[in-house]
Amino acid sequence: MTEPEAAELTGYGDSTPASLTGSDTGSPITSPLRVQKARFQPRAANSAATARDERQTAATLEAQLEVALDETEVWRQKFRALDKRLAKLQEETDALTVENEALKFSSAQSQRSHSLAEKDKANLHAQIDTLTRAAAAAKDACTDAERALARQATSASQTAADLRAQLEAKERQLVEALSQRDNAERRREEEGRASELVVQELKQELDAVREQSAEQKEVMSPHPTLRLQRSISALSVRPSMESLNAARSALSDTESLIQQLTEQNKTLQDQIEALRNADAMVLEEEPYPSPPSASAMAVAPVLLPQRRAQAPGSPNFPRRTSSVRELLAVRTEGSLSPVGSRGSSPRSLRRSRTVAGGGGIPAQGGSLHEELNGSSAKYLSQIQDLKAENEALISYLVATLESLNKGKVS
Repeated sequence: MTEPEAAELTGYGDSTPASLTGSDTGSPITSPLRVQKARFQPRAANSAATARDERQTAATLEAQLEVALDETEVWRQKFRALDKRLAKLQEETDALTVENEALKFSSAQSQRSHSLAEKDKANLHAQIDTLTRAAAAAKDACTDAERALARQATSASQTAADLRAQLEAKERQLVEALSQRDNAERRREEEGRASELVVQELKQELDAVREQSAEQKEVMSPHPTLRLQRSISALSVRPSMESLNAARSALSDTESLIQQLTEQNKTLQDQIEALRNADAMVLEEEPYPSPPSASAMAVAPVLLPQRRAQAPGSPNFPRRTSSVRELLAVRTEGSLSPVGSRGSSPRSLRRSRTVAGGGGIPAQGGSLHEELNGSSAKYLSQIQDLKAENEALISYLVATLESLNKGKVS
């Protein structure tokens, strides 16, 4: 190994301190071997015995120096590897710093997003609370509506039962009126036959009186003849007037019954319209899907009976239309037109018929019977139609109530 290499390995070089120089000139000792030689030169001159030991020591030192140089090279390589690793670590640190900055930015964004999400969550909770309160209020309203409908259904069923009872009572009254009319007709016929017999007897007596002699006629007063004529006219007039008055009273009762049935039909129609309006209001107020309407379920199965053929002179009643109110209006105008307006009383009707009939005495014996039969048949057909209409309305009302009860239960 050369001295410059040893100087390079030891790191002293030209900057060696003056205390390590071997002469006063200040020439540096560039290696440990030269230092050892400078130290041992006086001893080598003084003692030759120790020269061998010094050489051995120098050889040992050179061997140690070689080992130290090898170790130095190894450590230099390690230091270079560590420098490279430190550079890589620095690069990784820079990359981690950039990534950390990106993570901080994303964390800030996530925090802002989280705050916005919390605000949205609070708004959603407020909306949910509002909707819950609205749903509770709607449920309470629906419950109140159901209770009101139940009360209306109960009252309507009670009203229907009352109307059925009234209808049965009116039917019984109608049957009694018809029986009274038949009895009046039979009495009129019997009185007519009796009056005819009396008239024949009186005519025979009058003929017998007229066949008397002139002397007897002069003696007799004309008053009995006038009395007989007046009694004949009274007997011929009285049965007809009584039978006509009885028939007219029966007709007035029939007219009042027709008016009562018409008013009952109108009352039923008003109740049906009220139920329809209540059902429509309930359907508009429901915030959630509901079962089909009760009026829609009740209209389908209820159908009015078919009208029979009308007589040529009777009013033309239409079939069932979309509105029962229109049907009742047409029926009221058509059925009550022969009788008179609603405001006219039976007394005024009898007076008008009496004036129209010429004092109430028919011109022929069979005209009164024909008039009574024709008017009674016409009124009977109208009464049957009104009864059928009333029964159809009652069945419609019952079906509507049943459908409302089913919808309330479901």
